[in-house]
Amino acid sequence: MNNYLATSRQKRLGKTKACLQDLINYAKANEIIPDDEHKVFVAGYQYELDDEVEFRIFLTTKKLLSFTQYVI
Repeated sequence: MNNYLATSRQKRLGKTKACLQDLINYAKANEIIPDDEHKVFVAGYQYELDDEVEFRIFLTTKKLLSFTQYVI
């Protein structure tokens, strides 16, 4: 993900560091579950702005999620 964000941002703005707003925008733009079962999407994300900035993101595919049906 770091490589994708760095490359994407560098192409657009010439910077290689992503800010929190870039991560939030990426997460929101990729929340929709795609038709392709191998395409990555954002299943969930959260961030906190307390003493330190914390950002968590859960990336998955439909194929990976389908394996959960076999878990007891």
